[in-house]
Amino acid sequence: GFDYASLAKEPGYIYGGPKVYLFSIYPTFLALLMTWISSTKAFLIVNHLIALGMGAGIVALFREILKTVTNNQNALLTALVLLFIPLFQGQVEMINMEIPMTFFAVWAMFYLVKKKMGMACIMAVISTMVKGVAIYMPAAVAVISLWLFFFDMQKRFQWKKLFVAFAGVGFVFLKLYAAFFILNEEGSADMVGPLEGWFEMKYFPETYFFLISIMVLGGGFLWQWIKERKKFLSLMEKYYCVWGFLIATAGWFAVFINSYAQFPRYRLLVMPFIVFITFYVLQLLVKNEKLLQRSIIGVIMISLICSYGFAHPKINNEQDQVQDHVILERSLEYRNDINFRIKLARDIEQQFADYKIGAPFLLAHSLALPELGYVSKKLDVMIYGFPCKLDGITVFRGLEHLDLRKTIWVAVASVVPEHMKRFGAYPIDPKDIIVEKRFYGKREATLFKGGIAMERMRLISKEVLKQLHKKGLLKDPNQHNFGLEEVERHR
Repeated sequence: GFDYASLAKEPGYIYGGPKVYLFSIYPTFLALLMTWISSTKAFLIVNHLIALGMGAGIVALFREILKTVTNNQNALLTALVLLFIPLFQGQVEMINMEIPMTFFAVWAMFYLVKKKMGMACIMAVISTMVKGVAIYMPAAVAVISLWLFFFDMQKRFQWKKLFVAFAGVGFVFLKLYAAFFILNEEGSADMVGPLEGWFEMKYFPETYFFLISIMVLGGGFLWQWIKERKKFLSLMEKYYCVWGFLIATAGWFAVFINSYAQFPRYRLLVMPFIVFITFYVLQLLVKNEKLLQRSIIGVIMISLICSYGFAHPKINNEQDQVQDHVILERSLEYRNDINFRIKLARDIEQQFADYKIGAPFLLAHSLALPELGYVSKKLDVMIYGFPCKLDGITVFRGLEHLDLRKTIWVAVASVVPEHMKRFGAYPIDPKDIIVEKRFYGKREATLFKGGIAMERMRLISKEVLKQLHKKGLLKDPNQHNFGLEEVERHR
């Protein structure tokens, strides 16, 4: 059902519960589609068509925005740059929230450029209601609305602009309250903290495109204002469009510099903004039209060559290797991972349908939910390494509760974080029995029996939770217990 009041009381996904977002338009829309379309294949086809349509909408709106600052040919070529960015190519094929969120964010900018601030605010709010990380969009619209209210020559002191500004700011505060005190507890949120994201952000090329653009545009503005003695307000009007994009882009950086979650797909939202600003600067610096267009075509060709991750570094970082299914969303590389999981799920269903199957997070959901399309029937699935309180998936609670003869484990990640290596091999112990290894291209899966490493890690985790609770560092150890078993409460 759609009982959001009950959902608010459920545990978050980090504790194995169903609550990822308190409310989002897009998952709600998908849930409605599930009630209308019973066929999994038809459901997926419809959703992919919707994503492709929104992707086309992003490019079309982006081209219209570009036409306000350049000619039609340059606008078309620059819109194609956005279309052929490997990240965009990958995301437009997926059923994630990023494409619809970006669609409404770009639509908001389309209205903002035309100074239709009411519609810009509505689209910015819808973008945020798709996914909360777009929260800076209503704030950006509010800032621009305030500017127009006080300084725009045609729309000065129009109270509607001021109302839009306060509406945008009010919505931002409501979303922040919901995120920190309803979705999460006690004014905190997972993976959020002051400057937590800088350790990753400092390696993003987008960061430096943005900083260089600010310096070039700021320098050009000051030069025209001071040296050429142009009026401040007329200069602001001249640069209005790019200032709007700079403010919105700064909002994205303000959000994510304080977020530990820096997965590639989160950067899709800022891509149209970075492409626009970079093109604007390039157009200011390169006065030769043919050279400018050839440069843009060169960027398009490079993007096409890099569609499958050619320009991306290999996944060597330990954390990234464990999370490689997320990292591969940076380009069409993700297709290899999807094909790997489809084939692995099919083979497991064919050979081990009468076994209890121990699997990590993503694979466990793929095997346990036939609605996702990986398997054709319900399987007895047990998750390890992550909590889960969803129906249809059990949690590993100890070897004594298992019939080891009818239990098969699946390992798909061979890299263990450095801090866990001192506890021994994981997830496969040298004493476990390897049933077989499966290779799908460069991807590897190991099917084994035993679970010795699983049991060892379960007992270690249980003891760690006890000690943390005893020291007062955990309010409720069972909430953080990864579903292992009830932890004794210390009085």
